[in-house]
Amino acid sequence: MGYPVPIDKEKMVYAQTTENISWKKGVELARYVVRRYKKFTKAKEFLEKLVNEEVNVNGKLYTKTAKALLRIFKSVEANAKFRGFDIENLWIKCLSVNKGPTIYRRRRKSSFGSKLKIAHIKLVVEKR
Repeated sequence: MGYPVPIDKEKMVYAQTTENISWKKGVELARYVVRRYKKFTKAKEFLEKLVNEEVNVNGKLYTKTAKALLRIFKSVEANAKFRGFDIENLWIKCLSVNKGPTIYRRRRKSSFGSKLKIAHIKLVVEKR
């Protein structure tokens, strides 16, 4: 599973994860965050406010999706600190949410064959 942009390890930090969220909602929230907030710290603050239900996106609270994105943001922040990057100088290069594998839940009767929601999330941040 590669990244959507070429990686330069000298000035970029990256992370990827698989979460149990709706990939459609993930794409909507990721597009909103990347278009509105290019700076890493501002985007992280916005996601924290979204989790605490202080702000909304077009009248919706994407709480579960925001928590998943916030987990990967914290992971990237830890990676950046480990590599000695300054957190204030990080900018979002790419935030990608894609559909994960289809997994069916095996139950009896009417709920037989219901699908689980799974999404792959990738975040690439660069220092400027």
